[in-house]
Amino acid sequence: MSALQKLHHKVGAIDPLSGARRLRDCEIGVGDRWIYSAGFNTDPDLKNPVRIDCELHDLKRLLSGGARVAILSHQGRFQDGTAQSLCYVAKYLSEKLSQQIRYVDSPVGVAAVHAASELKPGEAALFGNTRFFSGDENNDSELSREFSRLGSKVAIGGFSKAHRAHASNIGLLNHLPGYATDSLALEFDRLAPWQAPDVDKGAVAVLGGYKHEKVTVAFASLIQKYKRIVPTGTVLTKCLIAMGMRIGASDPGEKSQECASVIRKCLDGKFANRIRLPQAVVISRDSDKSLTDKRRLRVGDHVLPL
Repeated sequence: MSALQKLHHKVGAIDPLSGARRLRDCEIGVGDRWIYSAGFNTDPDLKNPVRIDCELHDLKRLLSGGARVAILSHQGRFQDGTAQSLCYVAKYLSEKLSQQIRYVDSPVGVAAVHAASELKPGEAALFGNTRFFSGDENNDSELSREFSRLGSKVAIGGFSKAHRAHASNIGLLNHLPGYATDSLALEFDRLAPWQAPDVDKGAVAVLGGYKHEKVTVAFASLIQKYKRIVPTGTVLTKCLIAMGMRIGASDPGEKSQECASVIRKCLDGKFANRIRLPQAVVISRDSDKSLTDKRRLRVGDHVLPL
């Protein structure tokens, strides 16, 4: 079951959130303790704050109803050391919500629980980056239990991370009841028309992206629903890996071998003729410098060219 399916299952019916518990339908009591699971994965320069702005409406709903809100979010990754303090997000939220949003350095521990319980009705605090903990991306059960101590109900936002089972979204729902925010539901509504395209009319999916779910979830699913699949970017690189081709110094992306296994099954399956790859690729160099000159290589003949 994918992370998206798990999320649907936890908050209600699948397709898409049609029967889910919605925050908009929930009675918000004065003093109720809520955790808001957000997806504020935005760089400190805040040049593109859309991932914050889309969730302001739901936060206002909770605060105007008198809820006490502990906000959990992530930025960067633990593995590569890109996770940073979210104090700049707290400042931005304070400006947009026209009230002070306190920043609490850590989302776990006695001090964090105390800070959440001391919030007054209509107040919110943003807690430290969940990506400071390796267990967030691994959906560590003990970490999710620690997060759950910050409230008694969960508003699930953060569509940008909904495709992954993290301790700060899926994990929380193992301990507390969850409600889908409008921001989350809106994105699923926007995806709905793409779930069942008209194959007979030649529906085409152009698929790119770095994350492994673009192959392990999207590629494996879309090939069954679309007349043509056109891999681009890192997804194309993963296709070349699956076919045993050299990719030079190109970045293979996440979990390249796992993705290659999925692609090989698609190439050998009944929908293989739906995949459209270029006739040839140009490799400029290898990362190990075994290839230093440009070389033009034909892509396998068993896959139809563009």
